[in-house]
Amino acid sequence: MNTSLAFMAMLPEHLLLLGIVLLLGLEIAGAAKRVALLVAIAAVAAAGGAALWLCSTGFSGIPFPGQFSVARSSLAAKSIVLFLTVPVLLM
Repeated sequence: MNTSLAFMAMLPEHLLLLGIVLLLGLEIAGAAKRVALLVAIAAVAAAGGAALWLCSTGFSGIPFPGQFSVARSSLAAKSIVLFLTVPVLLM
């Protein structure tokens, strides 16, 4: 298994995970809710942008055969869902 393929295929998920970790840190630090909202929107938008970028470059791969695969169509759907999440966060 190529580790760079695995990291590239899971880039949107890694960005969402980074956002979650940052939100947990902000919650522990007692930061304002407005800062947490901005971090959440930034993380979701970055993940959506990464999925859109991977889709536009035609990236596809199977980093974990039988468990996780990435195709252009799944990246397009992922980017649409992530970008539609931003207005939900704003509500």
